[in-house]
Amino acid sequence: MAVSEAGSVIGCVRLKAHRGEIREVVSVAVDSKWQRQGVATALLHHVKGEVPRPLWGACPAGLVPFYEDFDAIEVTDPRRMPPFLRRRRRWFNFFLRLAGRKGQLAVMVLDE
Repeated sequence: MAVSEAGSVIGCVRLKAHRGEIREVVSVAVDSKWQRQGVATALLHHVKGEVPRPLWGACPAGLVPFYEDFDAIEVTDPRRMPPFLRRRRRWFNFFLRLAGRKGQLAVMVLDE
């Protein structure tokens, strides 16, 4: 959690533990007044230093470069993904196509 000098919460990261010691970054949220000021970056650097590996996540494909800055790599082979992320990616991309929208969900992992 990120807190301002005044003591108010300005951002947070939600983590989820899955079976098999798999951890997932579920979401990163930053108060709109604090966006584009490095809060998300600071939160993710903290998580990177504290959470055991592997650390998995899913994001819109356009955010892949942002997560690559934290040494995460995109996993494109479904056989290498945890089952829950494989299913999420498949359904998310299906519904995007059904809605006539472009883009897709990318699966990322931080292994080291």
